[in-house]
Amino acid sequence: MCPSDKPAGAALSLNRVLSDVLKETEPQKSVQATPDSLMTAYRRFMFWDHEILELADENFAVLVKESPETAIRLVDAFGGWRLWIPASLSEDTYLQEALDAVDAQIVTGLFGNSFLDVPKLWPLRRAIYQRRAIVTLREDGWTRGQLAYAFKLSRKQVNWILYERDRRLALTLRMKRATAQAAGRTDNTSHLRGNLSQK
Repeated sequence: MCPSDKPAGAALSLNRVLSDVLKETEPQKSVQATPDSLMTAYRRFMFWDHEILELADENFAVLVKESPETAIRLVDAFGGWRLWIPASLSEDTYLQEALDAVDAQIVTGLFGNSFLDVPKLWPLRRAIYQRRAIVTLREDGWTRGQLAYAFKLSRKQVNWILYERDRRLALTLRMKRATAQAAGRTDNTSHLRGNLSQK
């Protein structure tokens, strides 16, 4: 494929998407999942637990295995910091201010009376940035070949990014339906169907 195969306005579209996605990747110190948080990306299936484990040191990996969501919230709140973890929550409240009580309890239970180095996970953030842009451009009508060319990836890599996201969205949809049926009610999950990337 050559550059002339790009759709009309492709450069403008790519720059707009990359600019919008870049704004969403700055870390925030908040327990809430903001549009730019790792937690939001995790819930949108932009990365997976094993990717955090590949970047985490031995201690942080223990937290990821115990509770991936707690680990992600900790990175969102304290990425790049070396934290002193108190033996109990009554000694200090900064964990409770940044995390909810359950997450803070998990962290103190695992690492109480010791230091914990919280990674920034920059390689993962860069991958999320790229994946968000790929998904957005695919939804805008770009072909897989055009995406591969624009991001200097193989078609197989682009297919994997789109396939994994679609597969996990579909699994979430099935789990919500099963839960709704088990509860004896119908759950309107049609909004998830719209999120599936076009094949």
